[in-house]
Amino acid sequence: MQELIAAVLVVAVPAAIAGGFAVLAVRARRRGTSGGLLGVFEQMWDPAAHQRGQEVIAQEERTAPAPLPGDPPHLR
Repeated sequence: MQELIAAVLVVAVPAAIAGGFAVLAVRARRRGTSGGLLGVFEQMWDPAAHQRGQEVIAQEERTAPAPLPGDPPHLR
């Protein structure tokens, strides 16, 4: 009986941890806060995706330059 309990725990604990990370990932993506908590794991497992995400964040933060008074109307 003890072997059965040990086997169940060996399977259940990692599954619960993975499920917890999955719930956190869904919540972070929904709220747009994936960079903070899960960014470390994304950087470890897929550095290219992390770099693309950082570039997207940087592009979102940039502002368009204000038009100059002499610019044509189609550039405004």
